[in-house]
Amino acid sequence: MKTQPLMTPFEELLESCYQTSMPSPIRAKAWDKLIQKGLPDKRFEAFTYVPMRHLYQASYEISKSSAITKEDLSPFIMEECRHSVIVFIDGVYSSELSCLPTDITVMPISKAEKGSYGGFLQKRSQERLEKETDPFVLMNLALHDEGVFFFLPPKKELQSPIQSLCVTTKQGSIFQPRIQIVIGAHAKMSWITSYAHLGENQHFFQNTVMDISLEDESVFDHTLYMNTPKQSWNFFALRASLKKASSLECKNFSPGAKGSRQDYYITLLGEESDAKISGLTWTAHHYQSHAHVTVDHCAPNCTSNQFFKGVLSGSSHTSFTGKIMVRKLAQKTLAYQLNNSLLLEEGAIAYSKPGLEIFADDVKASHGATVSQLNEDQLFYLKTRGLSDGMAKNLLVAGFCRDIIEKVPIDSLKTAMITSIENYIREYNP
Repeated sequence: MKTQPLMTPFEELLESCYQTSMPSPIRAKAWDKLIQKGLPDKRFEAFTYVPMRHLYQASYEISKSSAITKEDLSPFIMEECRHSVIVFIDGVYSSELSCLPTDITVMPISKAEKGSYGGFLQKRSQERLEKETDPFVLMNLALHDEGVFFFLPPKKELQSPIQSLCVTTKQGSIFQPRIQIVIGAHAKMSWITSYAHLGENQHFFQNTVMDISLEDESVFDHTLYMNTPKQSWNFFALRASLKKASSLECKNFSPGAKGSRQDYYITLLGEESDAKISGLTWTAHHYQSHAHVTVDHCAPNCTSNQFFKGVLSGSSHTSFTGKIMVRKLAQKTLAYQLNNSLLLEEGAIAYSKPGLEIFADDVKASHGATVSQLNEDQLFYLKTRGLSDGMAKNLLVAGFCRDIIEKVPIDSLKTAMITSIENYIREYNP
């Protein structure tokens, strides 16, 4: 395959990854489209606030998975997910380290493509490829080593959540986990995506993509915890299509890192489908976290809600870029979008760009954004009740985060995030 010359070391590494990847027509098309679009910089609207030059200037290599045991992973598996965990080691799905219920279908994507699911996966990948505009999602499709295919049968309800645990072990490497999910009609489940790093060095780039197809009246709840080392770059992208009366709820939590980004594109294809996307980030020092969200209403009588919050201290940066798209056929849409940011210090910067693009005439939609500091009147009130200045500030920050934290359905995960936020508050105001 002929491509245009690749100039930077980062691009040369990507080409090397492609040359050693498993060949397929879809991978080749994804690679060609990636080369055509090029790697994003500030001229890409979706990456306006992300300092991509720092990623491209870093030195990376192709990784080889390390020998990991189940005992090594035990501290990172949530108590509720001891028998329902999917493990990636350095971006590669490991069936040996995963532990799953027997009444669901889970297999490597390469195996699923050769079996009875091959037709669906080929059609799905082709559809996604034609619509995809994010270069890093194209990169994942072209370069991932071995992803996982997950199918929940119709009318099946999982009592325990599935934990997808992405483990990294190598320094200065690129990892590309890929997760393909199909939820059968009238089925229901919860999913948690979390991260773990084994080893001393914290410098790597991880690029995870999750693609979800929800059949009629299915329910899928997803929680993302971006708990990666502070010196890492960690991108996560979710693509989802919802058929009639299906429901998707996504919650993402990010303490920030050298480069942390979450990208959602959710398409409401069936009437009465519903999508809720919420997020909370708490950043300090020079760390960053960026969210880019698009909800595409393509059918009538659908609802969506985007609600993101951020707490910033030091010289940290965050951004929220959201869009509600309402197509001409999507009459009687209800869609809302809100982004609230709380700045604890003068050096922190929060960018917010909510937006609406509406082509239907019977729609209720709104969007808004606020950027504020701690309320002096509230601080004064708390201090008159006997609280110290530090205790009053900590209480207000915790209260600001509470309504997002309460959405977490898993007790052990909620406890871990509350602990992280409490440590953050103590660091900000010891």
